[in-house]
Amino acid sequence: MDYEYTDKCVTPWGGMLQMKRLLDKTGIRKTLEEFGLTGRSM
Repeated sequence: MDYEYTDKCVTPWGGMLQMKRLLDKTGIRKTLEEFGLTGRSM
């Protein structure tokens, strides 16, 4: 992911998309699942 500063408005949806991409890229979801920290394991 490339980041740059902008004067444009950023919507909450854009921020959520960036967060999802970060989580997918780092593989943290798998680690959280191993510790039972996701909604799926409840």
